[in-house]
Amino acid sequence: MYSKLRYCGIILSQNHMNISPFRALHANIGMINSCDTFFENVKDEFLAFQKSGFYDKLNLDAYYILKIKTQYGTHTGLLCGVDIKEYLEGNILIHENTLSSKEQKMVHLFLKRKAFIKPVLLTYPTNNTLQQKLSFWTESHKPLVRALFEKSKEIHDIFAINDPELIREITDFFKENVPQTYIADGHHRCSTAAYLYNQYQERGLPPPTDKIFSALFAMDQLTILDYNRMVDCLHLVSPARLLAALSRLCYIDIEDTPKKPTCKHEWTLFIGRECFRLRWKKDVLNQYKDQVVRLDATILDEQVFQNILGIKDVKTDQKIEYIEGAKGLNVILEKVLKKETSIGICLYPVDIQEVVTIADHHQIMPPKSTWFEPRIKNGLLVFEF
Repeated sequence: MYSKLRYCGIILSQNHMNISPFRALHANIGMINSCDTFFENVKDEFLAFQKSGFYDKLNLDAYYILKIKTQYGTHTGLLCGVDIKEYLEGNILIHENTLSSKEQKMVHLFLKRKAFIKPVLLTYPTNNTLQQKLSFWTESHKPLVRALFEKSKEIHDIFAINDPELIREITDFFKENVPQTYIADGHHRCSTAAYLYNQYQERGLPPPTDKIFSALFAMDQLTILDYNRMVDCLHLVSPARLLAALSRLCYIDIEDTPKKPTCKHEWTLFIGRECFRLRWKKDVLNQYKDQVVRLDATILDEQVFQNILGIKDVKTDQKIEYIEGAKGLNVILEKVLKKETSIGICLYPVDIQEVVTIADHHQIMPPKSTWFEPRIKNGLLVFEF
């Protein structure tokens, strides 16, 4: 289950997005036997791979187009450096909290690698004129890098834009037309880069970088998938008691075959081989009428996990396992059958306008609320400090 992203209208301010080209390290695909294996290991082995000659460096500044073909379609975006002040000044909007423990680990990795090996995924309202320019470039030039991933059946192409006039046009477009962007993936990378920048500034030292390595994808180039849950709880409450408690919150129907929800405020529950379709009752939804967005994940966390199952912190409780929708329904069903004390829960994917609204109101979404496609690989293109 997935929903195509759509732009439903954003009030533009007088800010502007400062982006810049850079000289990238790119993976030497000719030396790589298996893209799946190499890019799965690059997170831990980047410095060794770089030393061994698996990376080449361009000798001029450029923008880069990343074109990814997946089962959900073709996604085309721009790889660049974004001025870190855009994040510090609030022009890169967030919808997740970050953990200081995770930031500390990233500080170590950033300083060890002296590079971003994966861009932050940022999204912005679609502009057909810019998208046409990017598409024309990919159609008239050969990719700098083409990586084929057998497991996911994906093709990742990178094209270098080295034309000075087009570079200027792209720079001016973001400066004049994109006042703010939204983080789709990479909250910790942004916050860690900002933390490092501030720490070096306070010590009177030049920071390792004043840019955030970013992948800018227009909203119509992204897809949001469902993000689902496995909960190990049937040793605490019997299926009959769980369904009885849920019946006070939801209308419950038994499904003949396993399926995912088909609309917002509907969710599916798997207990053993049985599948149930649940819809929140009106009085439950009314409890959230004052929120800017009524998210099913929020209602689930508070009404079911907290009030019924006694789970106080969904971020740390070991009874919950999160499963991205890209893995499909069969993975959830297999896990439920494999562990008799677990239940499976599928939620309907959020819409991009819900993400935008929450970010615009400076609010935070529950953990694991969104799974954006495409997923950008570690180490395909590298931004050195």
